[in-house]
Amino acid sequence: MSRLTMNKALGYGLALLLFAGCGDDGGDPAGDDPPGDDGPTTAGEPPPGTEPDPSDDPPDDPTDDEPAGVGRRAIGNVFIAVRDAQGDHALLVFEPKRGNVIERYPIAGPAVLRGTRTGRYAAAAIEGEGVRFFSTGYYQIDHGDHLHTNRSPVRELGVRFDGVATSDVLQFRDQLTVAISSSEARWLDTDTLYSENADRSTALPVGGGAGPGAVPLHDRMIRAFPADRLTVVSATNPDTPEHDVACEGDRTALVLDEVAWIGCGDALYEVSVSDGVSDVTVVRDDMGEVERWLGFEDLPWVVAVRGGSEPLAAFDRGAGQWDELALPDGVALVDVTLDLDDGEHLLGVFDDGTLRTLALVDGTWSEPFAIAGVGAPFTGNLAWASSGLVYVSDPENQRLIALDWSEGGQSVEEIIAMPLADEPTALLHTGIMYCAPGCPGSVIVMH
Repeated sequence: MSRLTMNKALGYGLALLLFAGCGDDGGDPAGDDPPGDDGPTTAGEPPPGTEPDPSDDPPDDPTDDEPAGVGRRAIGNVFIAVRDAQGDHALLVFEPKRGNVIERYPIAGPAVLRGTRTGRYAAAAIEGEGVRFFSTGYYQIDHGDHLHTNRSPVRELGVRFDGVATSDVLQFRDQLTVAISSSEARWLDTDTLYSENADRSTALPVGGGAGPGAVPLHDRMIRAFPADRLTVVSATNPDTPEHDVACEGDRTALVLDEVAWIGCGDALYEVSVSDGVSDVTVVRDDMGEVERWLGFEDLPWVVAVRGGSEPLAAFDRGAGQWDELALPDGVALVDVTLDLDDGEHLLGVFDDGTLRTLALVDGTWSEPFAIAGVGAPFTGNLAWASSGLVYVSDPENQRLIALDWSEGGQSVEEIIAMPLADEPTALLHTGIMYCAPGCPGSVIVMH
């Protein structure tokens, strides 16, 4: 066992004991509260003053999660949507730092989980209910020459959007857009998430179809409106489009640095704003239908996931070059995530219950690693934390597995399998990605 795995195993041995003994109330064991935390909370009822207003600069909450040396490290919580034997659904929040479930929220149906780019918020798009927002418990204050990391209780926030839930939550700086149906999106400031209702959001009509209907970028809004069109409007003149291009087929979006990529069927557009002037350019007209995008501000690759057995499209940002990367023969991709440590590898879980790593620089896949005890077809999810720590949900055996996935997948060891009382149906690791000296900036963990 490697030194890294040994260190992780010591921590997760405690995690297994606490996780297995956790009751349905989701409370924390007495005496296990970290410094600066006011203790366990009841879902949706935080102690007064524990969640600072986002416009304030709260006192620093030192933790033992501070990174040392060069490289990346993430801290955060794991959100898990589950279904019990009676068919009832809930959202669990598991905190690796403590090793137990700290919150349990009943929900009306299956959920799609998404995190915002800043890592501070999580959204659950719940079938039959709508979109609910949560504080993830970790956030950063940027002081210019350094970042301060703070921790606060996880809790549900005041804003909730009823209606037909979708999974599209996009963020640019302090602006959020939320697709709540195929015909409507909402535009709001992140401060609004702390209000007791959604009255401060702005309703935006959407021209139908699947995918994000509105994307924020600087003082512009990119909208799928009217039907089969993509328009760019300014906040000062929202009724007069600055650009109007064709947008047929399902939509996808990625906000990256100072630009946004919008996929419309076979077309991929880049929208930028420079010196107050917006521009729309065609990146590719043969993209094909994209299921989702993987990419972060300072990582060297952007990857388009087409789903199933379709090849991946990988864009080398430094060389400005696209590569079509085939999947291994005989298997279909179930879930995928970028290796956030170096951004040059991709980790996929396949329907045969195996995990494999793709080296983006040359398109080669590692040998398969079989997840112990799972059968085919496998339907679990992946979440990359950092430093080779990977979470895999196992619906068949009702457990969450932590893996040490090192050296581009050449070294793989199971750290621990943590039993759940219910079947996991969705998985999200939220939080903050540190970038220690040697990295160009901090990026956000979002899966």
